[in-house]
Amino acid sequence: MELKGKKVLVAGLGVSGIALCKVLDSLKAKVIAYDEKEYDVLKENLEEIKSLSIDFRFGKFKREFLEGIDLVVLSPGVPIDSDIVKTAQEKKIEVLGEVEFAYRFSKAPIYAITGTNGKTTTTSLLGEMFKNAGRKVYVAGNIGYPLIYAVMEAAEDDFIVAEISSFQLETIKEFKPKISCIINITPDHLDRHKTFENYRDIKGRIFENQREDEYTVLNYDDPVTWSLKNKAKCRVFPFSRKSLLENGAY
Repeated sequence: MELKGKKVLVAGLGVSGIALCKVLDSLKAKVIAYDEKEYDVLKENLEEIKSLSIDFRFGKFKREFLEGIDLVVLSPGVPIDSDIVKTAQEKKIEVLGEVEFAYRFSKAPIYAITGTNGKTTTTSLLGEMFKNAGRKVYVAGNIGYPLIYAVMEAAEDDFIVAEISSFQLETIKEFKPKISCIINITPDHLDRHKTFENYRDIKGRIFENQREDEYTVLNYDDPVTWSLKNKAKCRVFPFSRKSLLENGAY
C-alpha cells in the first residue's frame, strides 16, 4: 500500500491510534489525527507524537475534517455507525479498521484468536509455545501491543499471534489469518453490537476469508461457537473438554 503523500485521517487516539499515527508518519503520509475528546483529556497520550508532522482535530466531528482526505483508519473504539464513518462513506472515502490496515502490510502469518472470555490467556500461551519452540513471535492486537507495530517488524518467517476483539472484527475486509480460533461466545458489548446474534456473527467473521488450506479452531462444547462451523469455508478443527472427538483435540 503506497501512502507517501496521501492524506490519511486516523480516528481515535488511544493506544492503537497513536501507533497508527507513528507508522503512517514513518511512511510519509500526511497524517490528520482526530478524536472527539478534547486535547486536555488526551495530552498525556499525545506526548509521543506531538513532535511529528501531524495535524490534530479534536471535539465534535465536522464534515470539513474530511476535506481532501484519501483514507480514514479507525481505532477499535470508533463505532462503524459514527458520523465520521457515515460521512466518509458518503464522500466515497475508503475506511479501514486498524486490524485490516495492519494486515495489508503483514509479511508474516497471523494466528488470530477471539472469544468472549479467555482470549488474552490463550494468545499469551500460544505466543509462549512458539517462543519455546525457538521461533521468533510477536504477540499483539487487543492484548496491548498494537498489531500495526508487529506487522511492520515481523519478517516473513516470523509468527504473529494476535488477540482480536469484536470491535476489530467489525471492520475487516480482506483480513485472513493462517489459523483462527474462537474460544467461546457469550453476550457482551451489546451496547455497541445491539443484539447477541449480531455479536455472534461478528465473532464469526474471523474466518470469513479463510479457504480450504487454512484452519479455524472452534469450541465444540460451546453451542453458539460450534453453530458457526457451517459458515466456514476453511477446515474446522474442534476442541473439547467433555467429548472424545474423532477429529479434534480432547
